[in-house]
Amino acid sequence: MDHLLYYASGYYSYHMHIFHCHTNHSRLSFGSYLEKEFSETFELLPYNMFSVCYGFWLNAAFTFLWNFMDIFIVLTSIGLAQRFRQFADRVLALQGRQVPDTLWYDIRRDHIRLCELASLVDESMSNIVLMSCANNVYVICNQALAIFTKLRHPINYVYFWYSLLFLLARTSLVFMSASKIHDASLLPLRTLYLVPSTHWTEEVQRFVSQLTSEFVGLSGYRLFYLTRKSLFGMMATLVTYELMLLQMDAKSHKAGLPDLCA
Repeated sequence: MDHLLYYASGYYSYHMHIFHCHTNHSRLSFGSYLEKEFSETFELLPYNMFSVCYGFWLNAAFTFLWNFMDIFIVLTSIGLAQRFRQFADRVLALQGRQVPDTLWYDIRRDHIRLCELASLVDESMSNIVLMSCANNVYVICNQALAIFTKLRHPINYVYFWYSLLFLLARTSLVFMSASKIHDASLLPLRTLYLVPSTHWTEEVQRFVSQLTSEFVGLSGYRLFYLTRKSLFGMMATLVTYELMLLQMDAKSHKAGLPDLCA
């Protein structure tokens, strides 16, 4: 939908510009719009149906990859969080029972293996996480530059706000899904804190220390982690950024639309 609205908004603006400002109305076709939209492609390839399709599908492919990175992070996060929940359910089943140290040792070793799996996934996905977050934040900031800019046609407003809100929702979904990994990794603490002091053995103490001292989650090369705090910090930074733009560009908000045929 976002991709279709992009073309609808661009084509309608192009159509109105040609209709009102040029006498050659033969260029009102969608093919002429694509020729203008992918003019960089035609600097390398001759203009024909193949080059038009090449530019169109290349644009669509990059858009798909951009969305797929976020979807891949979300699905991987759901899978890892579910594994930690299953482990927490195993620990919860021991609540109210007298558990020998050998069993606590086995459970603690299983948790270490699960953390090693999460660390391996994080190491393998750090480049994807970094690229996805950097791309999303850049586009959000770029969109925020024009958030109070007057647009000429209703379809331009529809595309702009749909695109911005969709990107904000998708970015928030990435952070919220990934944050569930760490939340699920701490679930066994609820059971461990209910262990009576008479059964508070050295293995239980080690397990509690292991759960509280190690952060489990996805990161961008350990530069930042995908947590709720990171999401709220990013949103606060974006709001501050937008307020600064409003103060620096207050005069331009009062200006009208530029000449359509300029």
